[in-house]
Amino acid sequence: MRPDALVATSWYESSARERLAELLDPGSFTEIIPPTERCISPHLAGFDLPSAFDDGIVIGSGRLEGNRVLVAAQESSFLGGTFGEVHGAKMIGLLRAAAGSSGVSAVLLLLDTGGVRLQEANAGEIAVGQAIVALLEARAAGVPVLALIGGRAGCFGGGGLIAGSCSAVVISEQGRLGVSGPEVIETNRGVEEFDARDRPLVWRITGGRTRRLLGIADAYVEDTIDAFRTAANRLLADAPPLDLPVLLAEHETLAQRLAIFGDCRDAPEIWQLLHLLTAVQDVSDAAFEKMVAGLQAPPDGPAALAVASQPVVLSEMLGVAFDWRHQVTIDTDGVILGNAHPPSGVPMAIVGLAKGLPLGAAAALRLSAAVQSVMQSAPSQPILVLVDTEGQTMSRGEELLGLSQAIAHLAKTIVLARLSGHRVIALLYGKAVAAAFIALGLVAETALALPKADPAVMNLAAIARVTKLPLAHLESMSQTTPVFAPGLGPMLRLGAISEIIGPDINLATRLGEIFATPGKLVANVALPGADLARRVQAEASRE
Repeated sequence: MRPDALVATSWYESSARERLAELLDPGSFTEIIPPTERCISPHLAGFDLPSAFDDGIVIGSGRLEGNRVLVAAQESSFLGGTFGEVHGAKMIGLLRAAAGSSGVSAVLLLLDTGGVRLQEANAGEIAVGQAIVALLEARAAGVPVLALIGGRAGCFGGGGLIAGSCSAVVISEQGRLGVSGPEVIETNRGVEEFDARDRPLVWRITGGRTRRLLGIADAYVEDTIDAFRTAANRLLADAPPLDLPVLLAEHETLAQRLAIFGDCRDAPEIWQLLHLLTAVQDVSDAAFEKMVAGLQAPPDGPAALAVASQPVVLSEMLGVAFDWRHQVTIDTDGVILGNAHPPSGVPMAIVGLAKGLPLGAAAALRLSAAVQSVMQSAPSQPILVLVDTEGQTMSRGEELLGLSQAIAHLAKTIVLARLSGHRVIALLYGKAVAAAFIALGLVAETALALPKADPAVMNLAAIARVTKLPLAHLESMSQTTPVFAPGLGPMLRLGAISEIIGPDINLATRLGEIFATPGKLVANVALPGADLARRVQAEASRE
């Protein structure tokens, strides 16, 4: 325990500022955009909701054992620590500063969030995508990023993808980690799939011990700020950089986990495979961490079964002219793999999802493997990502095995491909929803869309049920407030989609022109919170 800590302070019971005050070296924290500046969300008043002067996130710089670190701490007592325009821009700017500042030794993300803020759904979803890109750019530049999870909201939705993108994760039993929360799964799949009122079940599926046991978290700690600090210092010393060998090793670990535990739907099944029985529930926090450190992995599970696939004609699938020669297949999970050859020049690799099917862990790994293969065999080859998906798979079993980590692995692969010199463009031609849209579309260089594309976080009728506002009022607001409205128009207006390719345009020809155009297609100035993110980046970059 730190000399100045008289009692063990609970991480779970503390506020964001209290956590930072004890986590960092005494007196070293300097806040960026403090509450005195009253930087509030411009959108919540339209929903008759109060604002917070920090919008539920505290950012700044401080010292950890004398080393300068950048920190962001989410405050779950304000709208569940959710990502909106201001909240997201503050985290994005901080992470961008880390990539470009030689004086920063690490970034600490104190994640305590339910995910994207429904009232600012589009802005929040875009922010999560940009935060993941900025985080991975920092890691690629040699700056480790740690996720610390132990708060009341846990870490779900886009927060789960951000955690999965970090160099390492520290978690307590009070913390929970996933992509779809229990209530979301219950709403979509029924109480038989996941009873959100069964609190022991919730913790067995998403709680800290299960996450550490499966390697989704890298350290399990007691519920004290001092324990989080000790673990953070230890992990920072060994944090790996983001490069292809690290990504390939991670891919092998995730594939092995899926092979061994893929049929499990509750934690006791995992305990049995690990020969732990129920002892995992009975030991102390400290004893549990020692137990995990001494575990031997069980034998490899069965080899992955071959997934049936069939050829597909792109012009028929997309419904627009595509006259390049191509070899593309689609499998039973909707995974698209292949390539297309222009009349002259470099062929493009093609990956993606079709038929509006959800993205599960196995599909995410197949897509990741395809992009990693391109990175190994075809340097600088353009990659086209086709997007038609209803989002992530809503499944208790998928959540148990760390779907958030698998989808984050896909996002990491796509971003690393970009950083390695591949042009990566997403094309929305059907549904584009939630975590799957973030990992396939919002971390790409830019997203294009066909007129039939339908991006959404949630439809207006569902938003009306949650917010208790009349549907007619929301329909009226959506005409002038694109930050929450579903559909292609709002995403285009917000800058997340750079171009709609109409039926009178030959898609293959237009893609050839785009891939031949040097540089980025979209300036960040069009995106929500861009000015604030740049301001935060400038302030955080100062020594």
